[in-house]
Amino acid sequence: MLDEFSPDEFPADEHRDRKPHERLLVHIEPAQARPAAIRSRLSAVIGQDTAKDYLSVLFSLHLARVLAGQDQERGLPSAVLVGPTGVGKTHSMRSLSHQIGLPFVTVDCSTLVEAGIVGGQPEDIMEMLVGEAQTLLDSTQSRPSQDDVRWLAGRGIVFFDEFDKLASPDGKEGGRGGSERGRAVQRRLLTLLEGDLVAIGRKTVSWSEHYIHTANLLILVGGAFAGIDSNEVRSKRRVAPKPAETEGANAGGVTAEDIQNYGFMPELVARLPVIVPFTELSTGHLEQILRNDQVSPLKLWQDALAGLDIPFEVEDRVLPFLAKEAVRLRMGARALQQVVFPLLARKTVAADIKGGAAVRLAVEDFRRESQLNPLEPLPEVQTEAQPDQPKES
Repeated sequence: MLDEFSPDEFPADEHRDRKPHERLLVHIEPAQARPAAIRSRLSAVIGQDTAKDYLSVLFSLHLARVLAGQDQERGLPSAVLVGPTGVGKTHSMRSLSHQIGLPFVTVDCSTLVEAGIVGGQPEDIMEMLVGEAQTLLDSTQSRPSQDDVRWLAGRGIVFFDEFDKLASPDGKEGGRGGSERGRAVQRRLLTLLEGDLVAIGRKTVSWSEHYIHTANLLILVGGAFAGIDSNEVRSKRRVAPKPAETEGANAGGVTAEDIQNYGFMPELVARLPVIVPFTELSTGHLEQILRNDQVSPLKLWQDALAGLDIPFEVEDRVLPFLAKEAVRLRMGARALQQVVFPLLARKTVAADIKGGAAVRLAVEDFRRESQLNPLEPLPEVQTEAQPDQPKES
Protein backbone atom coordinates (compact mmCIF):
# COMPACT_ATOMS: atom_id res chain seq x y z
CA MET A 1 0.00 0.00 0.00
CA LEU A 2 2.86 2.38 0.79
CA ASP A 3 4.18 2.18 -2.76
CA GLU A 4 1.05 4.01 -3.81
CA PHE A 5 2.32 7.07 -1.98
CA SER A 6 5.91 7.21 -3.22
CA PRO A 7 7.14 10.76 -3.99
CA ASP A 8 7.22 10.29 -7.74
CA GLU A 9 3.86 8.64 -8.42
CA PHE A 10 0.63 10.59 -8.31
CA PRO A 11 -2.18 8.83 -10.20
CA ALA A 12 -4.38 11.92 -10.06
CA ASP A 13 -1.80 13.81 -12.15
CA GLU A 14 -1.49 11.25 -14.97
CA HIS A 15 -4.21 12.85 -17.06
CA ARG A 16 -2.93 16.37 -16.65
CA ASP A 17 -0.81 18.13 -19.24
CA ARG A 18 1.47 19.85 -16.79
CA LYS A 19 3.60 18.38 -14.03
CA PRO A 20 3.07 19.39 -10.39
CA HIS A 21 6.04 21.78 -10.25
CA GLU A 22 4.74 23.56 -13.37
CA ARG A 23 1.20 23.92 -12.03
CA LEU A 24 1.70 24.52 -8.33
CA LEU A 25 4.64 26.92 -8.17
CA VAL A 26 3.40 29.70 -10.43
CA HIS A 27 3.70 32.11 -7.49
CA ILE A 28 7.51 31.69 -7.41
CA GLU A 29 9.67 33.42 -9.99
CA PRO A 30 12.90 31.61 -10.98
CA ALA A 31 14.88 34.71 -10.01
CA GLN A 32 13.69 34.21 -6.42
CA ALA A 33 15.83 31.05 -6.21
CA ARG A 34 19.10 32.92 -6.81
CA PRO A 35 21.43 32.97 -3.77
CA ALA A 36 21.76 36.76 -3.94
CA ALA A 37 17.98 37.20 -3.96
CA ILE A 38 17.58 34.96 -0.93
CA ARG A 39 20.42 36.68 0.91
CA SER A 40 18.75 40.05 0.37
CA ARG A 41 15.82 38.78 2.44
CA LEU A 42 18.17 38.54 5.42
CA SER A 43 18.99 42.24 5.42
CA ALA A 44 17.35 42.70 8.83
CA VAL A 45 19.73 40.13 10.34
CA ILE A 46 22.66 42.18 11.62
CA GLY A 47 26.14 40.75 11.09
CA GLN A 48 26.48 36.97 10.58
CA ASP A 49 27.79 37.26 7.00
CA THR A 50 29.07 33.68 6.86
CA ALA A 51 25.84 32.27 8.25
CA LYS A 52 23.79 34.29 5.76
CA ASP A 53 25.94 33.02 2.88
CA TYR A 54 25.47 29.40 3.97
CA LEU A 55 21.73 29.76 4.43
CA SER A 56 21.32 31.55 1.10
CA VAL A 57 23.00 28.71 -0.75
CA LEU A 58 21.10 25.98 1.11
CA PHE A 59 17.74 27.62 0.41
CA SER A 60 18.73 28.43 -3.18
CA LEU A 61 19.69 24.83 -3.97
CA HIS A 62 16.48 23.53 -2.44
CA LEU A 63 14.21 26.05 -4.15
CA ALA A 64 15.92 25.63 -7.53
CA ARG A 65 15.56 21.86 -7.34
CA VAL A 66 11.87 22.12 -6.47
CA LEU A 67 11.21 24.58 -9.28
CA ALA A 68 12.91 22.21 -11.72
CA GLY A 69 10.80 19.27 -10.56
CA GLN A 70 13.83 17.29 -9.49
CA ASP A 71 13.36 14.56 -6.90
CA GLN A 72 16.38 12.99 -5.25
CA GLU A 73 16.37 10.00 -2.98
CA ARG A 74 19.29 11.36 -0.99
CA GLY A 75 18.06 14.92 -0.91
CA LEU A 76 20.17 17.97 -0.14
CA PRO A 77 22.40 18.22 2.92
CA SER A 78 20.70 19.15 6.16
CA ALA A 79 22.29 21.75 8.43
CA VAL A 80 22.72 22.69 12.06
CA LEU A 81 22.75 26.36 13.11
CA VAL A 82 25.11 26.85 16.04
CA GLY A 83 25.58 30.06 18.00
CA PRO A 84 24.82 31.95 21.22
CA THR A 85 21.32 33.03 22.15
CA GLY A 86 19.95 36.21 20.59
CA VAL A 87 22.32 36.42 17.62
CA GLY A 88 19.85 35.83 14.77
CA LYS A 89 19.31 32.10 14.27
CA THR A 90 15.54 32.07 14.75
CA HIS A 91 15.21 35.54 13.25
CA SER A 92 16.95 34.34 10.06
CA MET A 93 14.56 31.41 9.75
CA ARG A 94 11.56 33.63 10.40
CA SER A 95 12.68 36.13 7.76
CA LEU A 96 13.07 33.40 5.14
CA SER A 97 9.88 31.57 6.05
CA HIS A 98 7.75 34.60 5.21
CA GLN A 99 9.19 34.97 1.72
CA ILE A 100 10.40 31.62 0.38
CA GLY A 101 7.07 30.53 -1.17
CA LEU A 102 7.23 26.94 0.13
CA PRO A 103 5.61 25.33 3.16
CA PHE A 104 7.72 26.25 6.19
CA VAL A 105 7.33 24.78 9.67
CA THR A 106 9.20 25.66 12.87
CA VAL A 107 9.22 23.01 15.58
CA ASP A 108 10.13 23.79 19.19
CA CYS A 109 12.17 20.78 20.26
CA SER A 110 10.97 21.08 23.84
CA THR A 111 7.62 19.78 22.57
CA LEU A 112 9.13 16.63 21.10
CA VAL A 113 8.84 13.45 23.12
CA GLU A 114 9.45 9.80 22.45
CA ALA A 115 6.84 7.60 20.78
CA GLY A 116 3.84 6.71 22.87
CA ILE A 117 3.64 9.97 24.86
CA VAL A 118 1.49 12.93 23.89
CA GLY A 119 3.58 15.57 22.12
CA GLY A 120 5.23 16.41 18.84
CA GLN A 121 5.83 13.46 16.52
CA PRO A 122 7.06 13.21 12.91
CA GLU A 123 3.44 12.54 11.88
CA ASP A 124 2.37 15.82 13.48
CA ILE A 125 5.11 17.67 11.61
CA MET A 126 3.84 16.24 8.33
CA GLU A 127 0.36 17.46 9.22
CA MET A 128 1.75 20.93 9.88
CA LEU A 129 3.42 20.92 6.45
CA VAL A 130 0.16 19.87 4.84
CA GLY A 131 -1.59 22.77 6.54
CA GLU A 132 1.00 25.24 5.26
CA ALA A 133 0.81 23.76 1.75
CA GLN A 134 -2.98 23.98 1.78
CA THR A 135 -2.82 27.66 2.73
CA LEU A 136 -0.33 28.44 -0.03
CA LEU A 137 -2.31 26.61 -2.71
CA ASP A 138 -5.64 28.06 -1.62
CA SER A 139 -4.22 31.48 -2.45
CA THR A 140 -2.96 30.49 -5.91
CA GLN A 141 -5.04 27.51 -7.10
CA SER A 142 -8.68 26.73 -7.59
CA ARG A 143 -9.67 23.77 -5.41
CA PRO A 144 -6.27 22.01 -5.18
CA SER A 145 -6.47 18.23 -4.85
CA GLN A 146 -5.07 16.24 -1.96
CA ASP A 147 -2.31 14.98 -4.24
CA ASP A 148 -1.37 18.58 -5.06
CA VAL A 149 -1.28 19.54 -1.41
CA ARG A 150 0.74 16.45 -0.51
CA TRP A 151 3.22 17.06 -3.33
CA LEU A 152 3.90 20.63 -2.18
CA ALA A 153 4.06 19.63 1.49
CA GLY A 154 6.71 17.08 0.58
CA ARG A 155 8.96 19.86 -0.78
CA GLY A 156 8.71 22.06 2.31
CA ILE A 157 11.21 23.21 4.91
CA VAL A 158 11.35 22.17 8.57
CA PHE A 159 13.36 24.04 11.20
CA PHE A 160 13.89 22.44 14.61
CA ASP A 161 14.51 25.28 17.06
CA GLU A 162 16.13 24.75 20.48
CA PHE A 163 17.62 21.56 19.08
CA ASP A 164 20.36 21.50 21.73
CA LYS A 165 17.69 20.75 24.36
CA LEU A 166 17.54 17.21 22.98
CA ALA A 167 21.17 16.52 23.93
CA SER A 168 21.64 13.53 26.21
CA PRO A 169 25.23 13.18 27.39
CA ASP A 170 26.17 9.60 28.19
CA GLY A 171 26.07 8.89 31.86
CA LYS A 172 24.27 12.09 32.78
CA GLU A 173 20.69 11.57 33.84
CA GLY A 174 18.49 14.67 33.85
CA GLY A 175 20.46 17.76 32.84
CA ARG A 176 19.69 18.66 29.25
CA GLY A 177 16.63 16.45 29.13
CA GLY A 178 17.65 13.07 30.48
CA SER A 179 19.77 10.53 28.63
CA GLU A 180 17.03 8.00 27.82
CA ARG A 181 14.40 10.59 26.82
CA GLY A 182 16.81 12.56 24.65
CA ARG A 183 18.05 9.51 22.80
CA ALA A 184 14.50 8.32 22.12
CA VAL A 185 13.58 11.67 20.56
CA GLN A 186 16.75 11.69 18.48
CA ARG A 187 15.92 8.27 17.11
CA ARG A 188 12.48 9.52 16.07
CA LEU A 189 14.03 12.43 14.20
CA LEU A 190 16.17 10.04 12.19
CA THR A 191 12.94 9.03 10.43
CA LEU A 192 12.79 12.48 8.86
CA LEU A 193 16.49 12.87 8.13
CA GLU A 194 16.96 9.42 6.59
CA GLY A 195 14.40 10.04 3.84
CA ASP A 196 11.47 7.74 4.51
CA LEU A 197 7.70 7.57 4.19
CA VAL A 198 5.98 9.25 7.13
CA ALA A 199 2.25 9.22 7.75
CA ILE A 200 0.39 12.53 7.69
CA GLY A 201 -0.86 13.29 11.17
CA ARG A 202 -2.79 11.37 13.76
CA LYS A 203 -5.67 13.80 14.10
CA THR A 204 -7.02 14.56 10.63
CA VAL A 205 -9.13 11.66 9.38
CA SER A 206 -9.07 12.79 5.73
CA TRP A 207 -5.28 12.36 5.67
CA SER A 208 -5.14 9.21 7.82
CA GLU A 209 -3.97 6.92 4.98
CA HIS A 210 -1.62 9.32 3.22
CA TYR A 211 2.14 9.59 3.48
CA ILE A 212 4.91 12.04 2.65
CA HIS A 213 8.38 11.01 1.60
CA THR A 214 10.86 13.14 3.54
CA ALA A 215 13.72 12.85 1.03
CA ASN A 216 12.63 16.07 -0.68
CA LEU A 217 12.35 18.18 2.47
CA LEU A 218 14.97 20.69 3.53
CA ILE A 219 15.61 20.11 7.23
CA LEU A 220 17.55 22.46 9.47
CA VAL A 221 18.12 22.46 13.22
CA GLY A 222 19.45 25.18 15.48
CA GLY A 223 20.42 25.93 19.04
CA ALA A 224 22.76 27.84 21.33
CA PHE A 225 24.68 24.69 22.39
CA ALA A 226 25.87 26.45 25.55
CA GLY A 227 29.23 25.13 26.64
CA ILE A 228 30.03 23.37 23.38
CA ASP A 229 33.29 25.32 23.23
CA SER A 230 34.26 24.23 26.75
CA ASN A 231 37.27 22.09 27.59
CA GLU A 232 34.90 19.39 28.83
CA VAL A 233 33.50 18.93 25.33
CA ARG A 234 36.64 19.59 23.30
CA SER A 235 38.83 17.33 25.41
CA LYS A 236 36.84 14.41 23.97
CA ARG A 237 37.97 15.15 20.42
CA ARG A 238 39.72 12.25 18.76
CA VAL A 239 40.65 14.17 15.62
CA ALA A 240 41.95 17.74 15.54
CA PRO A 241 39.78 19.98 13.31
CA LYS A 242 41.16 21.05 9.95
CA PRO A 243 42.05 24.76 9.56
CA ALA A 244 39.06 25.28 7.23
CA GLU A 245 36.74 24.16 10.04
CA THR A 246 37.95 26.84 12.46
CA GLU A 247 38.50 29.86 10.20
CA GLY A 248 36.57 33.09 9.81
CA ALA A 249 33.18 33.39 11.44
CA ASN A 250 33.46 29.86 12.82
CA ALA A 251 36.33 30.97 15.03
CA GLY A 252 34.77 28.95 17.84
CA GLY A 253 35.77 25.90 15.82
CA VAL A 254 32.59 23.86 16.41
CA THR A 255 32.87 20.53 14.62
CA ALA A 256 30.58 17.59 14.00
CA GLU A 257 32.51 15.66 16.63
CA ASP A 258 31.82 18.41 19.17
CA ILE A 259 28.09 18.13 18.49
CA GLN A 260 28.29 14.38 18.97
CA ASN A 261 30.23 14.78 22.22
CA TYR A 262 27.66 17.33 23.37
CA GLY A 263 25.15 14.51 23.54
CA PHE A 264 23.89 13.56 20.06
CA MET A 265 23.82 10.20 18.33
CA PRO A 266 26.53 9.72 15.68
CA GLU A 267 23.87 8.64 13.16
CA LEU A 268 21.98 11.89 13.69
CA VAL A 269 25.07 14.11 13.52
CA ALA A 270 26.15 12.38 10.30
CA ARG A 271 22.90 13.53 8.69
CA LEU A 272 23.61 17.16 9.63
CA PRO A 273 26.84 17.65 7.67
CA VAL A 274 26.62 21.45 7.27
CA ILE A 275 27.43 23.59 10.31
CA VAL A 276 26.14 27.16 9.99
CA PRO A 277 28.11 29.31 12.46
CA PHE A 278 26.50 32.25 14.25
CA THR A 279 28.79 34.40 16.40
CA GLU A 280 28.45 36.83 19.30
CA LEU A 281 27.16 40.27 18.36
CA SER A 282 29.58 43.14 18.91
CA THR A 283 28.82 46.58 20.35
CA GLY A 284 28.70 47.89 16.79
CA HIS A 285 26.19 45.23 15.77
CA LEU A 286 23.93 46.04 18.70
CA GLU A 287 24.06 49.72 17.86
CA GLN A 288 23.04 48.87 14.29
CA ILE A 289 20.06 46.97 15.69
CA LEU A 290 19.03 49.99 17.74
CA ARG A 291 19.12 52.14 14.60
CA ASN A 292 17.23 49.63 12.44
CA ASP A 293 13.48 50.23 12.70
CA GLN A 294 12.73 46.68 11.54
CA VAL A 295 14.25 45.14 14.67
CA SER A 296 14.99 47.95 17.15
CA PRO A 297 13.36 47.68 20.60
CA LEU A 298 13.30 51.50 20.62
CA LYS A 299 10.93 51.39 17.62
CA LEU A 300 8.64 49.09 19.61
CA TRP A 301 8.62 51.60 22.45
CA GLN A 302 7.94 54.45 20.05
CA ASP A 303 4.95 52.67 18.52
CA ALA A 304 3.58 51.60 21.90
CA LEU A 305 3.88 55.07 23.42
CA ALA A 306 2.35 56.63 20.32
CA GLY A 307 -0.72 54.51 21.00
CA LEU A 308 -0.87 56.14 24.45
CA ASP A 309 -0.34 59.63 23.00
CA ILE A 310 2.97 59.94 24.84
CA PRO A 311 5.80 61.56 22.81
CA PHE A 312 9.04 59.58 22.70
CA GLU A 313 12.48 61.04 22.05
CA VAL A 314 15.89 59.37 21.98
CA GLU A 315 19.14 61.29 22.09
CA ASP A 316 21.40 59.86 19.41
CA ARG A 317 24.42 59.93 21.72
CA VAL A 318 22.88 57.37 24.04
CA LEU A 319 22.80 54.52 21.50
CA PRO A 320 26.49 53.53 21.82
CA PHE A 321 26.11 53.49 25.60
CA LEU A 322 23.07 51.23 25.43
CA ALA A 323 24.86 48.87 23.03
CA LYS A 324 27.95 48.66 25.24
CA GLU A 325 25.85 47.94 28.31
CA ALA A 326 23.93 45.22 26.43
CA VAL A 327 27.02 43.47 25.09
CA ARG A 328 28.19 42.86 28.66
CA LEU A 329 25.14 40.66 29.29
CA ARG A 330 26.09 38.25 26.47
CA MET A 331 22.47 37.71 25.48
CA GLY A 332 22.74 39.08 21.97
CA ALA A 333 19.93 41.30 20.73
CA ARG A 334 17.67 40.16 23.58
CA ALA A 335 19.88 42.08 26.01
CA LEU A 336 18.85 45.39 24.44
CA GLN A 337 15.31 45.14 25.79
CA GLN A 338 16.66 44.18 29.19
CA VAL A 339 18.79 47.34 29.21
CA VAL A 340 16.14 49.62 27.74
CA PHE A 341 13.18 48.58 29.91
CA PRO A 342 14.41 49.79 33.34
CA LEU A 343 15.53 53.05 31.73
CA LEU A 344 12.10 53.78 30.29
CA ALA A 345 9.59 52.17 32.65
CA ARG A 346 9.67 54.79 35.38
CA LYS A 347 9.93 57.66 32.89
CA THR A 348 6.80 56.38 31.12
CA VAL A 349 4.79 56.35 34.33
CA ALA A 350 6.08 59.80 35.31
CA ALA A 351 5.24 61.25 31.88
CA ASP A 352 1.73 59.81 32.01
CA ILE A 353 1.13 61.24 35.49
CA LYS A 354 2.22 64.69 34.33
CA GLY A 355 0.13 64.47 31.18
CA GLY A 356 1.52 65.71 27.87
CA ALA A 357 5.14 65.20 28.93
CA ALA A 358 7.52 63.34 26.64
CA VAL A 359 9.54 60.26 27.47
CA ARG A 360 13.08 61.23 26.60
CA LEU A 361 16.09 58.92 26.67
CA ALA A 362 19.36 60.80 27.15
CA VAL A 363 22.93 60.10 28.23
CA GLU A 364 22.31 61.67 31.64
CA ASP A 365 19.35 59.35 32.22
CA PHE A 366 21.48 56.35 31.39
CA ARG A 367 23.81 57.04 34.32
CA ARG A 368 21.12 58.07 36.74
CA GLU A 369 18.49 55.40 36.07
CA SER A 370 20.30 52.28 34.87
CA GLN A 371 19.54 49.42 37.26
CA LEU A 372 22.14 47.08 35.78
CA ASN A 373 25.42 48.76 36.78
CA PRO A 374 24.39 51.91 38.68
CA LEU A 375 27.81 52.46 40.23
CA GLU A 376 29.85 52.03 37.06
CA PRO A 377 30.98 55.09 35.08
CA LEU A 378 29.67 55.55 31.58
CA PRO A 379 31.77 53.94 28.84
CA GLU A 380 34.02 56.38 27.07
CA VAL A 381 32.27 56.62 23.72
CA GLN A 382 32.95 59.51 21.36
CA THR A 383 30.52 59.97 18.47
CA GLU A 384 31.24 61.65 15.16
CA ALA A 385 28.24 63.92 15.66
CA GLN A 386 29.78 65.36 18.85
CA PRO A 387 33.54 65.63 18.14
CA ASP A 388 34.15 68.16 20.93
CA GLN A 389 31.99 66.51 23.55
CA PRO A 390 34.07 65.85 26.69
CA LYS A 391 34.31 62.20 27.61
CA GLU A 392 32.39 60.99 30.64
CA SER A 393 34.52 59.93 33.54
